[in-house]
Amino acid sequence: MGEWTEKALRSLIGQEIQAGNFYRLVAEKISNPKSAKLILKIAGEEDEHRDILSNKYKLISGNRFQPAKDLADLPEYDYGSLEFLDNVSALELTSFAITAEKRIIEQYKILEKDAVSDEDRKLAKKLKKFERKHIRKLQGQYLKLQKRENFWHL
Repeated sequence: MGEWTEKALRSLIGQEIQAGNFYRLVAEKISNPKSAKLILKIAGEEDEHRDILSNKYKLISGNRFQPAKDLADLPEYDYGSLEFLDNVSALELTSFAITAEKRIIEQYKILEKDAVSDEDRKLAKKLKKFERKHIRKLQGQYLKLQKRENFWHL
């Protein structure tokens, strides 16, 4: 997926949309206001990534990105209900989010390595850096949750 093709961008935009939606749903379920605020901040940053990639998509394709149309042939981006959120712990959700962030970093690494222009390389590097910040924030939350969940385990 190295070059900045329409399909590569559609996939990345889809993942950023999915991440933003996921974080907003998680924030609704968090009772700690400080943690919810952090998760909503990450959701907002994912929206910024979506917008950056959407602008790049428009430059390449000449068309505005339209999720319903442009993600139709990518079935992994079904934005239906995330009902599984009701059946997992906060620790599991945080672990899931960290894994998702690591996956998209790998895709940005490929784009950075294979970028034809310096501009594309810088963009991939910038987005990769943001996702790494998300991982650090999520890892901090994970450690706090882990301590709380292990409170009764002696």
